Amino acid sequence: MTIFTIDNENNITAFATAEAAAAASTTPFDLFTDQKELTDLLAGWPAERLVATYNSLPGVKPVKALKDPKTAASKIWERVEKLGQIDRKSTRLNSSHLGI
Repeated sequence: MTIFTIDNENNITAFATAEAAAAASTTPFDLFTDQKELTDLLAGWPAERLVATYNSLPGVKPVKALKDPKTAASKIWERVEKLGQIDRKSTRLNSSHLGI
């Protein structure tokens, strides 16, 4: 199962294990493994962070607002679930890594 992390700067990274995620990060992060966990995580986030996170993903058309955290989680999950299918030790998905 792929472990995803999201840090305070909204960088989302995929790891093969939770241990690999912990070993690779020097900053605080949250973990999720599926869309439900992502939805639960985003439930407490302010609308501005939801939009910033979505807009930071490569290949998305920037939005000004998202309906609610559940909608944000669905749209973000559409992008990151593919990240977990890439066979690498870790892979980051954000606008500074458009080559992925």
